[in-house]
Amino acid sequence: YVETDELAFFVGDARCTKVLKCQYRAADLAGPGYDKVVPWTYFDRLWPRKADLLVASRNAAPRRIDLMYFRGADWDRRADVLDELRKRGLTNPDFSVVKYSDYIREASSYRVMLSLPGLADFCHRDVEWFGSGACVLRPRLENEFHDNLIPDHHYVSVDVDYRGAP
Repeated sequence: YVETDELAFFVGDARCTKVLKCQYRAADLAGPGYDKVVPWTYFDRLWPRKADLLVASRNAAPRRIDLMYFRGADWDRRADVLDELRKRGLTNPDFSVVKYSDYIREASSYRVMLSLPGLADFCHRDVEWFGSGACVLRPRLENEFHDNLIPDHHYVSVDVDYRGAP
């Protein structure tokens, strides 16, 4: 979702002077007018309505579960990766959708959060888990931000392109 039809529309509109872009990669945004597109931060979709729940999860009982935690759709190349990790007993066994409050409470028990990109390189799940104080394990980010996240500092980077894996 770096380049979209909507982005092309706004870039082409002379009235538009700046576009704040969450899924941003300068190399993919070249051409006339694209200099008005600047990197920005991806906000959690339920913030601030669920802020208290997220803060409480950060201050909850110690994280005791050593498996990697993932909850989300298991489509695209994620399905193969998640299936293999589940078979090896490295992740929680269920990835189905649950109520948001249950998801946050459940996640707060795990020490390591597994983030696999889906439709885009970065998602709400990353923001929630960074805010929870958990260790986030994910492929190296391709997206750029106005204040970049640093691999192996803000998150544990796995330098792999799982989408291209056989």
